[in-house]
Amino acid sequence: MRYRSLFWLAAVLSLFTACDTARPGITVDPSVNVEFTILHFNDVYEISPLEGGKAGGLARVATVKKELMRENPNTIAVLAGDFLSPSVIGTLKQENGERIAGQQMVEVLNAMGLDYATFGNHEFDLKDADLLQKRINQSAFEYTVCNVRRADGGKLFPFVQVVNGKEQYIPRYIIREFADGKGQRVRVGIIGVVLPFNKAEYVAYEPVTQAFRETYAELKPQVDLVVGLTHLNEEEDIELAREVPGVLIFMGGHDHVNMNHYSEETIITKADANVKSVYIHRITFNPASGFAKVRS
Repeated sequence: MRYRSLFWLAAVLSLFTACDTARPGITVDPSVNVEFTILHFNDVYEISPLEGGKAGGLARVATVKKELMRENPNTIAVLAGDFLSPSVIGTLKQENGERIAGQQMVEVLNAMGLDYATFGNHEFDLKDADLLQKRINQSAFEYTVCNVRRADGGKLFPFVQVVNGKEQYIPRYIIREFADGKGQRVRVGIIGVVLPFNKAEYVAYEPVTQAFRETYAELKPQVDLVVGLTHLNEEEDIELAREVPGVLIFMGGHDHVNMNHYSEETIITKADANVKSVYIHRITFNPASGFAKVRS
């Protein structure tokens, strides 16, 4: 598996993204930065390695996560959609007659320590809404999506996830706080979004740009940085970055091939499908200046 280590040195504005993060009454040391790491992958249909064991494999990703955690405990792993379907294993049936339908993937992702995911269009290959709900509830990781609702009886509701026996709405965004051990902190907002591709009867899509813009406007005053967890095609990622400026990075999926570039001041990255590659985003945030630096 290849790790992408490309340094974004095109220009000062490309390397540093300004954030309005001044906190009244709080004194920060301008020489102290808060560093955190995001392990990003997308479009995973196979658990085992490919190409005779030379590429891919979620066991390798689990090892990378452990290594990154040792390097910096401020590390999270995110998945930009497409993991429940399609796969050969997913078409098989369990002893009770129920289709496996992504359960094998959820179990492995739980074991490897995935933190956050958004839906991909292939999650809605599961035409039985209750079966998808079961997979969501089996997930030890959290979901976020801003533009999808569950349609039921002519009404629209947020999707839900049962956590510790309690049903809670899948949020349009997640806020994660990282600290450096010296009192310096950074609050990071994560917005999930998915393209309106699979038209399952129980799924209703909101316009991508409108939903993302409204979610960003609500989230931005609460955090220091905003990142996108996007399952869109490349053109949609580029357009969304233009329409909603200020997002530090789009960690994308759907296209199945590695890519990295800028749209306006937003970094757009996608890894190869089936974890033939992953992205490791090392982000440094300075609370005094409100600037962030990304090394991927």
